[in-house]
Amino acid sequence: MGIEGKYITFVPGPNKETIFPIQELEDKHKFTPAILTTTDHFVIDAGLDASLVAFAKRLLPLATCTQIMEGFLFTYSKFTSGFVNHAIGAAMRNLKREYSLLVVQLENEFRSNPAFSLQRLWTQLYPTMTTLLSCAEICIEIHNKTRLNSTAAPSRSASVLDLATNSTTDVTTLAARMGPSLVDPPTDWHFTGGGLLGMLSTRYIATSGDPGRKKLHHYLLSSAAQPFLQILRKWIHLGKLQDPYDEFMIVERDFKKKNIAEDFNDKYWEGRYRIRADAVPPFLAPYADKILLTGKYLNVYSECRESHGAQELSAAAAATAAEEAAEAARNAVAANAGVLNELVKTVDGTGAYIVEIEAAYRQANRHLLEFLMTQKHLLARLRSIKHYFLLDMSDFVDHFLDLAAVELQKPWQQVSMGKLQSLLDLAIRNPASALCQDPWKEDIKLGMDPVPLFDQLTGILKVSSDLPAMARGGTAAGAGIDRSASSLSSSADFRTDPSAATSKKTYHAIAALVFWYEVDFPLSLVFSRRAITKYQMLFRNLVQVRHLERQLSAGWAAHGQQLQRRYTSRPAAAAAPAPNDALAHLRRRMGPHVTHLRMQMLAFVESLGYYLTHDVIEPHHAALEARLAAASTVDDVLTDLHDFLATCIKDSFMGNERLLHYYQRLVERIHQFAPLHDLFLKWLAPSAGNIAVAEAVTVEQVTIYETRFRRIQDAWYRYMRLLLEALKEYASTESNLYLVLMHRLDFNGFYSGEREGVLAGM
Repeated sequence: MGIEGKYITFVPGPNKETIFPIQELEDKHKFTPAILTTTDHFVIDAGLDASLVAFAKRLLPLATCTQIMEGFLFTYSKFTSGFVNHAIGAAMRNLKREYSLLVVQLENEFRSNPAFSLQRLWTQLYPTMTTLLSCAEICIEIHNKTRLNSTAAPSRSASVLDLATNSTTDVTTLAARMGPSLVDPPTDWHFTGGGLLGMLSTRYIATSGDPGRKKLHHYLLSSAAQPFLQILRKWIHLGKLQDPYDEFMIVERDFKKKNIAEDFNDKYWEGRYRIRADAVPPFLAPYADKILLTGKYLNVYSECRESHGAQELSAAAAATAAEEAAEAARNAVAANAGVLNELVKTVDGTGAYIVEIEAAYRQANRHLLEFLMTQKHLLARLRSIKHYFLLDMSDFVDHFLDLAAVELQKPWQQVSMGKLQSLLDLAIRNPASALCQDPWKEDIKLGMDPVPLFDQLTGILKVSSDLPAMARGGTAAGAGIDRSASSLSSSADFRTDPSAATSKKTYHAIAALVFWYEVDFPLSLVFSRRAITKYQMLFRNLVQVRHLERQLSAGWAAHGQQLQRRYTSRPAAAAAPAPNDALAHLRRRMGPHVTHLRMQMLAFVESLGYYLTHDVIEPHHAALEARLAAASTVDDVLTDLHDFLATCIKDSFMGNERLLHYYQRLVERIHQFAPLHDLFLKWLAPSAGNIAVAEAVTVEQVTIYETRFRRIQDAWYRYMRLLLEALKEYASTESNLYLVLMHRLDFNGFYSGEREGVLAGM
């Protein structure tokens, strides 16, 4: 029992103080398992017979274990130690009570039975020694880890953002792989909660070959897990995190309501609740992400009901809850196999809590999904975003570009955002616009992105060569979304630092133009900042194509008007000579080439625009709407949306560095050609104010013009052929839609027909 007697006492310490008897386990006490089997801290009377001394030393480990357990129960039964420590302490107290009862029975037999011997005493106590040694080892391990963490606790605890369902990754690996949590541990922190359950689980698995010790660890683990499971049930059924001693695997940060309204996605959804890797028990590791999302969804649904009034679920949703619970009961228990499956059943005897997790997860998903579909009109919102960002009703864009033509040609830093926003509102609210009746037209806002589109995409591709895979990390089940994308910046979107942009020169507002779409909670879960940023990438590419088409079409129209004036309204001017010989040479030598290159560029831009809208966006968006209409969980919605955006980005070859490079070079040649084409028209058909300028054109100027044009023309043919070859190459590995674009761009074999000669001269 660890009580000093006449013949056995404790060894006094250096200051005549003894380590034993232990009243309380303090930080200065550091024990090792070796202390349990040694007798160096006991003094046995030297007058005893040697055989009695040897027998006493065989029994003394029982006294040591009893002392360790007494100190543990005294220290870790305080209210600050947490519910799990209290539960394991209660289980050990029951074991100690049974041991005390055994000692009393043996003492009674010793006093009443003359035949009772020391060997019989040893025979009765030996089975108990294994139990007490295991209990004392657990006490020492808990105390040492608590002592270590309380004296040198890390400033931040590890966190897990995403644990794959049915994952076999252990918690130690997850803790090493994941970044820090946003929640600091308490100052007086104990090794408790999920960490303690993880330690017991590890010991339980390690005792598979010892039935006695395995039974003991089964009892301790199942007892210690009960308060943890109570916290778990409140979280997955009510969305409430009642964890006063910081024991649970999920931690919470405090957020103000106004911050949630301003930026729900980043500050609330991703930051308010996090998973700590060091507090995830192994038997819950495969379900950690579902546990986190279940409580989150319930929180979201509760806040929605508070803001929109208490609304009962439909009868259909209530009826499906029982079906889903039954399905979860059939499938969830068999989700794991081997040792983990045995461990899962050890906690409560049946593994029924896994069924609860699966059923609660599905129910919370369905509650929130029904609210999004019925109260927040998710599908209608999706179509509205398509109108503005994917330009399926783009008449307002042409009207806006006409109204804001002067403003959009300024450097982006010099534009008046208020004026542009007013012009955009005017274009959208125009009664002739297809979007004038859109109920959410107030949510569309205009902005300027300081990073050029190609620089932004190039910066992303430098971080990850696979943009769709990177984009899939930003979601929450599909939260997605995008774990590797978080390395791009501290925010949730795909932005590169403006100071790190590859192009330092100022670019025009038309290239920096972006739309922002304001969505309130809880739609911001679906249309998050990351999702809107991907929409912006697609939008900027479409606007760029539209702008190039308008530029080339305007040049074609201006050229046609000149020809009309020359051959109809002014027939004499058709036969009139050019203002000088240099311009006559320019008209004769360069006129057909300029016109031909302009038509090739216009055909490229028109074919690309048709491909992006009709071949990429429309089919994928139709499939997205069909999947969302059949979605059964919010996770399905998030996954489907992010897969749609990632696929559109991939099929628009914005996720392939080589294709993007060739595309960028072609766009640059169009921008270089446009002013040359305008100059060509100005020289050959000068207005009244430019006649003197046209007459002063020299042969040297024409030669320089011709040189620049030839350089642009050669580069155009070169990059077109390289683009077509790359499209053919990647059509078999990335997207078969590349073949559609390749045949559309080279439908008559013009570029491929001269490939050998041109490539040889490169």
